[in-house]
Amino acid sequence: MVKVDKSELEEACQLARSFPDMSPPVQSYYIGCKKQGDELYLYWKDKQGRYWYETKSGMAFKQMMLETQKQRKMASSCDRMPG
Repeated sequence: MVKVDKSELEEACQLARSFPDMSPPVQSYYIGCKKQGDELYLYWKDKQGRYWYETKSGMAFKQMMLETQKQRKMASSCDRMPG
C-alpha cells in the first residue's frame, strides 16, 4: 500500500489539470485520491513536477467511448467483407 502525503495531495487538488488521454502522462506516478461530492478524483505527479487528475466517472466514460469506437470499426469492416 502506498502512503499518501496529505500535503502533496492537497497541493495536487488545487493545481492539477485533467489529462486528455486514457492513461496518465508518461513518467508520472499516482499520489492519491480524494472524494469530492459524488465524484472520486485520482491524482498523479509527472517527472516535471506537474499534477494531473482524472475522475472515476471520466475514466468510465473514456472507456465506454473506446469500446464504442472498437464496435463501430468492427461493424464497418464487416460491411466491407465479400458476401
